[in-house]
Amino acid sequence: MRSDVTRDGRHYAVFQKGNQVEIIRLGYAKRGEHQAIRATMITLVQEVTGCRLAETTLQGDSGEMRGRVSCPRK
Repeated sequence: MRSDVTRDGRHYAVFQKGNQVEIIRLGYAKRGEHQAIRATMITLVQEVTGCRLAETTLQGDSGEMRGRVSCPRK
């Protein structure tokens, strides 16, 4: 499943397949913006998927991150 999201003028693509998630920032980021972008990406994973991110599984940077989520049963 792919979801496209815009936050604070930046575009992101969030992919979820089972308990695996990937988020990609689309576009350029200037020096000094990366820490805030990374925090936004972590927040978006949880908002878009409705699942809790296992932050210890998170790998990547402000351009692309991958991790595992645990989702509530429906």
